[in-house]
Amino acid sequence: NIDFTGGRFVSGQGSVNYQEVLDDFSTAKLIRIITYNISSKDNTDKLFERINALSPETDVKVITNIPSRFPTYYNSPKGESMRSTARLNIERYLEKLNPANYVHMFMPFFNFNNHAKIIGTENIVYIGSANFSNESRSNIECGIIIKDKIFIKRLYSDFFDSVSEDSTPYFDDDFNILRLFVQSMTAKFNIHLEKLLENLYRYNSETRKFVFINEETYLSDDDLSELVADLYMLQELDVHT
Repeated sequence: NIDFTGGRFVSGQGSVNYQEVLDDFSTAKLIRIITYNISSKDNTDKLFERINALSPETDVKVITNIPSRFPTYYNSPKGESMRSTARLNIERYLEKLNPANYVHMFMPFFNFNNHAKIIGTENIVYIGSANFSNESRSNIECGIIIKDKIFIKRLYSDFFDSVSEDSTPYFDDDFNILRLFVQSMTAKFNIHLEKLLENLYRYNSETRKFVFINEETYLSDDDLSELVADLYMLQELDVHT
């Protein structure tokens, strides 16, 4: 918990809630962004155009997830195409976040457990529901704008830095796509395992085995659909020796 003063609630639709933060980019020495997603398909991205226009001395760090989820995967050509989404998203994110595309100190990280959204400079920060993506303009989003510099400094050192340390930094090598795909699958299946252990099984310390709770316990339809979807995604993994 980090206390702050001077916060203001912001909400709306049709524009980003954190416009004040974007306006501070031009003179900022430090920018920190943590988001669930970015606009991977946009060729003209006004948000990243602002990052590209920064001074070479600006210290920029971005943490993002790489979401890819469909509720159902059909056994059809369309289903096969949908199953490749995770790999395609990783390719697009790697291309867009390549530090070689930026003249300043740009450090991207990937965290497949992240759902937080924070966009800030050393002077002002937004914490809310809006991602650092152009699609957020179309949604009803809300959050708070804070100009408490003591809070902002602690937010970055106590929270942002700890998340980045637990994230995967960008590496420009041939194994990026494979590595990130495997980490994405690992994060998802860890969640599935937790649900299985919570809802279906209990660990017997005497026999050192997992035992079925009872016939009335079950996974929800949504949980089962997500598990099936991720199993299909796992089929996209090609292993080469």
